Amino acid sequence: MDGRYIGTCPAGAVALPDAFGPDGLAAFVEQDEMNVETVVVKQLRRSARQQDRP
Repeated sequence: MDGRYIGTCPAGAVALPDAFGPDGLAAFVEQDEMNVETVVVKQLRRSARQQDRP
Protein backbone atom coordinates (compact mmCIF):
# COMPACT_ATOMS: atom_id res chain seq x y z
CA MET A 1 0.00 0.00 0.00
CA ASP A 2 1.40 3.38 -0.95
CA GLY A 3 -0.61 5.64 1.35
CA ARG A 4 -3.22 6.77 -1.19
CA TYR A 5 -6.79 7.37 -0.03
CA ILE A 6 -8.86 4.40 -1.17
CA GLY A 7 -12.25 5.37 0.19
CA THR A 8 -14.45 5.28 3.25
CA CYS A 9 -16.21 2.22 4.65
CA PRO A 10 -19.98 2.54 5.01
CA ALA A 11 -21.25 2.98 8.58
CA GLY A 12 -21.55 -0.38 10.32
CA ALA A 13 -19.54 -2.22 7.67
CA VAL A 14 -16.46 -2.67 9.84
CA ALA A 15 -16.67 -3.97 13.40
CA LEU A 16 -13.83 -3.36 15.79
CA PRO A 17 -12.91 -6.34 17.95
CA ASP A 18 -13.89 -6.26 21.61
CA ALA A 19 -10.57 -7.89 22.52
CA PHE A 20 -7.31 -8.96 20.89
CA GLY A 21 -5.28 -12.08 21.56
CA PRO A 22 -1.94 -13.46 20.43
CA ASP A 23 -1.18 -14.54 16.86
CA GLY A 24 -3.80 -12.30 15.26
CA LEU A 25 -6.77 -13.54 17.28
CA ALA A 26 -9.66 -11.12 17.73
CA ALA A 27 -12.78 -11.59 19.87
CA PHE A 28 -16.15 -10.14 18.95
CA VAL A 29 -19.28 -10.10 21.13
CA GLU A 30 -22.31 -10.75 18.93
CA GLN A 31 -25.97 -10.61 19.88
CA ASP A 32 -28.65 -12.82 18.34
CA GLU A 33 -32.33 -12.05 17.74
CA MET A 34 -33.15 -12.98 21.37
CA ASN A 35 -30.41 -10.66 22.74
CA VAL A 36 -28.21 -13.61 23.77
CA GLU A 37 -24.56 -12.61 23.61
CA THR A 38 -21.96 -14.94 22.15
CA VAL A 39 -18.20 -14.47 21.95
CA VAL A 40 -16.85 -15.26 18.50
CA VAL A 41 -13.08 -15.58 18.05
CA LYS A 42 -11.58 -15.06 14.61
CA GLN A 43 -8.03 -14.95 13.31
CA LEU A 44 -7.08 -11.83 11.39
CA ARG A 45 -5.37 -12.27 8.03
CA ARG A 46 -1.65 -11.74 8.14
CA SER A 47 -2.03 -8.68 5.87
CA ALA A 48 -4.32 -7.02 8.46
CA ARG A 49 -1.79 -7.33 11.27
CA GLN A 50 0.71 -4.64 12.16
CA GLN A 51 4.13 -5.86 11.03
CA ASP A 52 6.47 -3.21 12.50
CA ARG A 53 5.83 -2.74 16.18
CA PRO A 54 7.61 0.09 17.98
